[in-house]
Amino acid sequence: MNQQDLITIIVPVYKVEEYIHRCVDSLLRQTYPNLEIILVDDGSPDNCPVICDEYAAKDDRILVIHKENGGLSDARNAGLEVAKGKYIGFVDSDDYVQDDMYEKLYRAAVKCRADIVVCGLYTEQGEKLVMEEAPRDEMKILSGEEAQLLLLQDKDMKNYAWNKLYTREVFEGIRYPYRRNFEDIATTYLLFDKAKTICWIPDYLYFYQIREDSISFRNSSDEKWYRNCKDIVQAHQERCEFYEKKRNQRLKEWAVAGMLPYIYTCIRFAHKVGKEEESGYLRELLLNYEPEILQNPLIAEKDKKLLRVYAGSPKVYKKYLAYNKYGRKMAKGIRLAKKAVKKVKARFTTPYDFSLSAGKTKRLVAFELPCFDNLGDHAIAYAIQAYLEAFVQRHPEYQLFVIDGWKTPEVIPSLKKQISAEDVIFCQGGGNMGSLYPFAEEFRNKVLRAFGKNKIIVFPQTIYLSEDEQGRKTAEEMKKVYSACKDLTIFARDHRSAEIMKAMFSNPVVEMVDIVVSLDKGNLNTEARKDILLCLRSDKESALNSKQKQQLYEIAKKNAKQVRVTDTIAAKELQMEERESVLLEKWATFAKARLVITDRLHGMIFSLITKTPCIVLGNNHHKVYETYRTLAKCDYLYYCENIEAVEQFLNGMDNIPEPVCKTDFSDEFKKIDEQIL
Repeated sequence: MNQQDLITIIVPVYKVEEYIHRCVDSLLRQTYPNLEIILVDDGSPDNCPVICDEYAAKDDRILVIHKENGGLSDARNAGLEVAKGKYIGFVDSDDYVQDDMYEKLYRAAVKCRADIVVCGLYTEQGEKLVMEEAPRDEMKILSGEEAQLLLLQDKDMKNYAWNKLYTREVFEGIRYPYRRNFEDIATTYLLFDKAKTICWIPDYLYFYQIREDSISFRNSSDEKWYRNCKDIVQAHQERCEFYEKKRNQRLKEWAVAGMLPYIYTCIRFAHKVGKEEESGYLRELLLNYEPEILQNPLIAEKDKKLLRVYAGSPKVYKKYLAYNKYGRKMAKGIRLAKKAVKKVKARFTTPYDFSLSAGKTKRLVAFELPCFDNLGDHAIAYAIQAYLEAFVQRHPEYQLFVIDGWKTPEVIPSLKKQISAEDVIFCQGGGNMGSLYPFAEEFRNKVLRAFGKNKIIVFPQTIYLSEDEQGRKTAEEMKKVYSACKDLTIFARDHRSAEIMKAMFSNPVVEMVDIVVSLDKGNLNTEARKDILLCLRSDKESALNSKQKQQLYEIAKKNAKQVRVTDTIAAKELQMEERESVLLEKWATFAKARLVITDRLHGMIFSLITKTPCIVLGNNHHKVYETYRTLAKCDYLYYCENIEAVEQFLNGMDNIPEPVCKTDFSDEFKKIDEQIL
């Protein structure tokens, strides 16, 4: 590491005395020592100016600028004017960073010869700590234009100033706009445009604090959001004009598509706060861009149809608002009716063909559930298909049909006309039986109602029913639907679920491990395993708060040179055809780890099938622990009740042995064959 490369970190400071110590202390703990930390006191009326001076007196890497209040942009610009570093970084004074953030960003900048390096971030609100975006497990190198495209799509790349490291050259001639909120939207694309190479690293290193009194907090007041929206629209307009001058039609189309929703929102809020007369310039803006909006393939037709409403006079908009308020239910009903008729027509004009091929006499029909972006659900669907394909190889009289979850309602009518008494129906397994995920239960009920006279097998499921009215209603409906099935077998993914199911249903219930365990992906990695992989959930099933997740990260850091962060959630909703490649990439990430620490059920199972030692923590109900018990014979899964137990376990293990082979559960799956035949 070249210690001559100074990194300047600019920290605007205003009314954050409750948070500033945490912020600055995280910078002083950086493993990259060659830092210049500029604290810009933006006329803060609290004790922040004194606190800044106290830090400067203790550490000569800190420089303090005291100035009159000019806003966040002005404070950042003041720091840029005096910055000496070869590289520039920003941290907001109510946020904080991992101890190795700037070392990792710097190493990537040098390795990739990048002008800008971007890292992942956590969003922290109260006790919740969530990933801003679904994680990517590998470094990605982009050109300036490729990164701008992602930035304009606002998906994998965000405008934030602070989760990035920049070479000082990209700021030549560029400053943040004075006294404007969401100033990064008006600036980051310009910096990306000057950059030849932009590197995205998978490490989650920045902690973004959401406060109700912050500039960007959405729900504080309609008046505040209206003012913010005006600034956002201005930034988007500047982006459109910039790409127009550059004659980059592709990026301009994305810029226009990104601007339109904010214009509509700004006009709506202008009416809400009684400032509709101020919105004239927005209507004029819409009219100026009307030809481009109408021709833009990225803009939905419904948004194009609204253009005349929003571009009309306040009187026109109020008429629309009145209709929308009182006619919403009727309009929604008409839309749904038209949609239903269209689907029915589609069924009759393009019916699904479930004809048996030559030599085949029986059907196996596997209904998936909508898997969205959940890789655990996709892995279950993938494993079910793989298992049934192998079954068909052994029993050639059967033919397999796999139904995409979203197509279930439209497939059922065609299939009912062609199904025979000997055909077998399968429902996807998982952790969605009961009231936790009502949509999944409804999809399953559609299948059970339609094919109640056939043999039906539900792949291994965990059941959960909340102790409230919703849970009771769900239980009653399930009893009614399930008991009406003539030959239904339910596989339970754990013993507790089996007990609940047996008490609820008259149908046979069989205990069996999760179907994903039938896969063997132990040969995906040929490298030496080194890192610890953290795979922690951020949804309603998580039992860990922000502080506990950070504790786990620190514990892992003490026991590995590198700690990586991942999740069993994809970056987007996956289609069936892309499922295998995405799963293989994720399993390879697990296979490279020396140890996984997870509170996700499929984090545990992905570890099992890739022969990766894994510490398992429970979530907020029985799902993970009870499933772990079914896998207890696997000697490289370790259950810990809490974080203290994780720390004790790691302290007592000088070397975690790498498994020689995947634990074999093949006998478990013979139960499925027995039910089919």
